[in-house]
Amino acid sequence: MDFLRREGAVPAEEGVVHERTPIDRCADAYEVYLREGRALATATILNCVPFVREFLRHCFGSKPVELSRLCASDVLRFVRHQAPRLHRKRVKLMTTALRSFLRYARYCGKVEMDLAAAVPVVPNWSMTTIPRAIAPDQVRQLLASIDRRTGTGRRDYAIVLLLARLGLRSGEVASLTLYDVDWKAGQLTGAAIAAYLQDGRPHSTSRFVFLRAKAPVRGFRGASGVGSIIRHSLQRSGLDTPLHGRASVSPWPRHRDVASRRFARRDRRRAGSSSSADHDDLHEGRHRGIAQAGAALAGRNPMNTLAQAVQDYLRMRRDLGLKLREAGTSLLDFAAFMRRRRSTFITSKLALAWAQQPRNVQPSHWARRLSFVRGFARYRSATDPRTQIPPQGLLPFQPQRARPYLYSDDEISRLLRAALDMTYRCTDC
Repeated sequence: MDFLRREGAVPAEEGVVHERTPIDRCADAYEVYLREGRALATATILNCVPFVREFLRHCFGSKPVELSRLCASDVLRFVRHQAPRLHRKRVKLMTTALRSFLRYARYCGKVEMDLAAAVPVVPNWSMTTIPRAIAPDQVRQLLASIDRRTGTGRRDYAIVLLLARLGLRSGEVASLTLYDVDWKAGQLTGAAIAAYLQDGRPHSTSRFVFLRAKAPVRGFRGASGVGSIIRHSLQRSGLDTPLHGRASVSPWPRHRDVASRRFARRDRRRAGSSSSADHDDLHEGRHRGIAQAGAALAGRNPMNTLAQAVQDYLRMRRDLGLKLREAGTSLLDFAAFMRRRRSTFITSKLALAWAQQPRNVQPSHWARRLSFVRGFARYRSATDPRTQIPPQGLLPFQPQRARPYLYSDDEISRLLRAALDMTYRCTDC
């Protein structure tokens, strides 16, 4: 069209001036803040700003944008309205963008209360299904399709063998080092690894077993590098497989080489407490969709009692797919405790006193009870500025993860023999 206009074949396009709406001006100011104030990447800004525009359009429509009129119920209604329409990863991105915008609005002085605390955490569980795998014949076809005459082919062949025969994860293969292999006691897909190390592995001071074939020559940064190798190998082989997302190349359970400890043991640090430890009981169940009905916490009603606020909080979280068995019972008990103390708002002192009420329990039980109140207090603070959120260090607790026990080949054989000797009564046979 530009060529035709220059040649005079078609008339020039008349300039159309689009009038900037209040929503456009507010979103543009937020975009400038992200770019100049926060120095965020362009891709991040492009992901966040559209959600903010949609939020403003949902709250104000064609009316003037008055951020001071926003309340917690506006935030909750928007999340409830949008969540069923989006993929769970997009929902997570939407809630992140919403929290960022509401913090920006408070930073600018346009919102007095911390409405970011009212943005609910939408369930986004990973690996909710059993990983898919390809058939043994497809694994053999995949291995046969790899050209082992090149160094890259020998590397890819050894990686596929590790995934298929030993059942290793992509991250374990990527992080495998020369020190992890017990060369004297075991065999680690013997000939394939040796062939790659002797004639195929680039010269490097890196101690990772598998290295990139292109510069810079170094180990893989993570599991994505191994996943890319498998993806391209499957494409070259012409196999029609269901391997997308989380899937497994191994068609069998973990190989006996794993049980017989073919790897040298690594020293691993004890795992510390998770950053999401405040919600140990909130990560249950499956996402059942977002309920459209049900009133949330009324942001414009300052007379809401704590008991009613707890009910609204639990209803909202359950509508988002969480079960809240222990947390629900505990928070209702906390509301009764606050009523007996004649307190209309949460304080750290009262929360700590309630969490430590049961005396003959483990410290982890106290920490868990306090985490329930902490999550509710964050939510309540969006409508009651008197609310105190109990800090993380009030009841410190460092969980100790049990060390796993690996059965030897002999122990597994004895277990199988004992299972065969067990009597079995079938009432339906």
